[in-house]
Amino acid sequence: MKEINEQLERGAEVTGGLLTCLLVNQQMALQEIYANMTEMLLAGVDTTSFTLSWSAYLLAKNPNVQSAVHKEVVRNLGAHTIPTSEDLSKLPLIRGVLK
Repeated sequence: MKEINEQLERGAEVTGGLLTCLLVNQQMALQEIYANMTEMLLAGVDTTSFTLSWSAYLLAKNPNVQSAVHKEVVRNLGAHTIPTSEDLSKLPLIRGVLK
């Protein structure tokens, strides 16, 4: 957010996602943006964030499973690849975690 604000102050063009859009268009106060982002990511506003929150929690509570999932991703996709939906067929442990 600091970087986005610095770009805005310099008058540079700012591109990005929802957070960037809200900051650039000044549709919400910074505190409102924080509250909304926190709610979307942590409070389980929708089923996706709820599933991801619980998955992260359960993986943290089970480091052996977390390690196996990490190894599966690195082995099948590489260390610096962002997975896509097409990659799920290569990641049975990830599918299991999400189910």
